[in-house]
Amino acid sequence: MKNLIGFVIAFLMFNSLLAQKNNYEKPNLPIDMETNTITYTEVVVLDTTLKKDELYSRAREWFAKTYKSANSVIQMDDKEEGKIVGRASIPITYNNIGIIAPGGSISYNISVYVKDGKYKYEFANFQHQGDGNKIPSYGSCTKMLNTTDKYFGIGMQKTYNVYLNQMHTDIIETISSLKSTLALKSISTKEW
Repeated sequence: MKNLIGFVIAFLMFNSLLAQKNNYEKPNLPIDMETNTITYTEVVVLDTTLKKDELYSRAREWFAKTYKSANSVIQMDDKEEGKIVGRASIPITYNNIGIIAPGGSISYNISVYVKDGKYKYEFANFQHQGDGNKIPSYGSCTKMLNTTDKYFGIGMQKTYNVYLNQMHTDIIETISSLKSTLALKSISTKEW
């Protein structure tokens, strides 16, 4: 019986390590050529019948649905200019011998600019913050890509890659959600 329990525990730990193996690989993140920092940005052209005010309203609604407290995320909201700018964060975890543990968070700037028939998004200035106790703050996520400039040495690269892969996955999902919301066809309805 002890051997069976030991085998099951070893099997689960091995599977857990295999599942995270891909997270240990260095992610292919978009680097802005001018700032040399991690930046996700795109200009999306939509139907020209979608006016700036409609896109602005959709973007504002998207912020409210995507972030727990849009008011604490949004730092600038200018309807006339068609600009919403904010600062958000992603909780990060790591696998500590089969136990998922908190790894701090990664904060980032998000900007959405709207015009008639198109919009631009930008996710930039990614910064890792520790928990103030066991997890230190590693700072710029762009620096986490460079193994020669490590706070704890090259051995931390696997941990950095796990954090960066989680960040990348979350940002891609967030961008997909934004695109879906802003591209929705207008539905004409009768009064409710």
